[in-house]
Parts: sequence; C-alpha cells; structure tokens
Amino acid sequence: MKDDAYFWKIGIKKRRRKRYVVEGSYWGVPQISYRIKKSGNSLPHRVVRKVIRRAFKVWEDRSPLRFVYKPKGDVNIEILFAKGAHGDGEPFDGRGDGLDLYAVSVHEIGHALGLKHSQNPNAIMAPFYQTYTGETIWLHDDDILALKHIYGYSSASSFYDICSNMRIDAATTLNNGSSYVFSGEYFYEYKRRGFDAKNPLRISDYWKGIEGNLDAVLTDADGDSYFFKNDIYWLIDSNGRLYNGYPKRISVGLSDMPKDIDAGFVWKRDDRAYFFKGDKFWQYSTDGMPRGFPRPLASIFKFVKKVPRKIDAALTINHETFLFAGDEFYKLMETKLFAASGFPKKIATYWFNCPDQR
Repeated sequence: MKDDAYFWKIGIKKRRRKRYVVEGSYWGVPQISYRIKKSGNSLPHRVVRKVIRRAFKVWEDRSPLRFVYKPKGDVNIEILFAKGAHGDGEPFDGRGDGLDLYAVSVHEIGHALGLKHSQNPNAIMAPFYQTYTGETIWLHDDDILALKHIYGYSSASSFYDICSNMRIDAATTLNNGSSYVFSGEYFYEYKRRGFDAKNPLRISDYWKGIEGNLDAVLTDADGDSYFFKNDIYWLIDSNGRLYNGYPKRISVGLSDMPKDIDAGFVWKRDDRAYFFKGDKFWQYSTDGMPRGFPRPLASIFKFVKKVPRKIDAALTINHETFLFAGDEFYKLMETKLFAASGFPKKIATYWFNCPDQR
C-alpha cells in the first residue's frame, strides 16, 4: 500500500523492559506490546494499524517473539509519525515522496528489535529503504541471521538437548571470522566463551536450499565455503550466495574425492584442504590430490593414547585446528599434522559450557 499523500518517517520508541548487550538493545520478554500513538493525517488510523500489524508479522514469523496491540496502558513499543524535531535528538526530515508504509515499518521495527543497519544491500536492514513490488515482504537471509543471533530459534530446552545428545556434523570459520558448528538441522555460533548452546539457528534460514544433516563444511582462503552432504556439494561465496551451477556431484566437481566424506578443513599452514572418511584422510589442492594419499587416520594420532575410529568435524579458530570425534575433540599441532598430547577432551564442557553430567 502506497501512502501517496505523504510519508513522515516512522518513529518507534522503546519503552521499559530493555537491557543492553554487545549487539545493541533487545527485548527480554517473548511477548511485546505496541501502540500507535499518532498516525498522521494521510491515512485512516484503521488502515495504518492494519499495515503496522502486517509489518510486525514479518518479524514474528521468523522468531519466537509475539507482538500484541494495546490501545491503552503501558506498552513496550510506541509508534508515532512525526516531522522535524520531536524530542529524542534525531529530527525527521519532513515530507517524503511516497515511500511504502509497509516496507518502511518493517525496517524500523527491525531497529526496535535491536538490529543495526546491514552492509548487505538486499537486506531489509540495509541503510536505505527498499522498493517492493510484491504484496508480501520477506526477510533476507542476512536479516534472519541477525534476528536469530539476538533471539534464537527455539526455547531454552534446546540447551539441554545439545548438551545431553552431543552431535557435531560439521564446523567451519568463515572469512569474516565467524565460527559455526552444525548439528542436524541447526548450527551454533561461537561467542567469546564457546558456542551459544541456548540459541540454535536453522541452517536453511541462512543458506537457502541446504536443509542440514551435513557431512562437512570448509572455507578456503578466498572466503568460499563448501557444504558437503552425501554425494553432492554446494559452493557459497563470502556474501552467502550460491555460485551458478551448484550443487554439483562430488564425482563431477572434485573427481579425486571420496563421496560421503566425514569431515574436512583447510589447514592454514599449507592452504590445502584435508578430507576425512572412515579410517583414512586425503589432501587436496588446486592441482588435485598429491601422491601418497589417502593415508591412515591413525598416523595423525601417534602422540595420543586414544585413536578415534573416524572424524566427525574439523574447525580452525584463532589459528588453531581442532578435530571432533563423537563427544570428544583433539587439537592439532601448529606445524605438523599430528594431534597434540593431552587430548581428547569433552566437547560439551569445553565448547558449549554444558553442565558436568558425570
């Protein structure tokens, strides 16, 4: 719906029940109330209310949050339309040129939920308003990931699910420094003290067409990420976009590779990819697989007492590489492809800060 008479930038004031975190402010309650204090002179109030409700639903459909309209009493969010100085230190610029009330409301509600401007020009939260031709607005993958970072995907019970049933399918560190582990249909982001077990994020919400239950994920020096599942793989660029022609079968794009691999990583020391399957591992470069591979998995673990039967995932983070096997993990030496002594250790307590269940 176009507000063709005027559009004064929507102002959303947060009220009560808020606290501040690194990402900005966010709501600590699952149900958020709102009221439209002043809707301007161009559209009937009932029309504005309907459009605002549709805008809230865009965010509601992708989060555990629920938004409730309250015409009276205290509310969390108060919506008004204003021009010029209006008391909060951020004067509006007056009449617009017919911006879409629905689209602008979706963007401003994102700010009210704690999202900042995105550098992705296609995101709802890009630092300029988008023009939409369709009847329904959908959040971009970038918006969804930001929303999940703040509010998560499901209830806190997922914390105990991952802690009691530790399963790591894959792991990687992207070119921007973000580190993730993948488990089933979800992935977890690395925070300062470990992976955020309380906030699993759905893989398909961020990487379209990839539903989960992955075999391996690795990111190369160019920032491209390879997602492996069964006998196919996806190639994703550093902006999260799928390259044309993918997914491909491993036998077509990576002919020397075994299908149904267990894990993989790019070792920073030589910028070569290493893949694991069963009791063997392969080395792979732009020139293909060198002689002498595959090699026995046991050759990596000559300095530890417990040799895993297989590797489930591999992760390089803070210039250190780790191999995950079952509910335990190993750390590789910095200069040689050997597991360091003193391992394995438990994944749950070290990486997820899970309660000690002994």
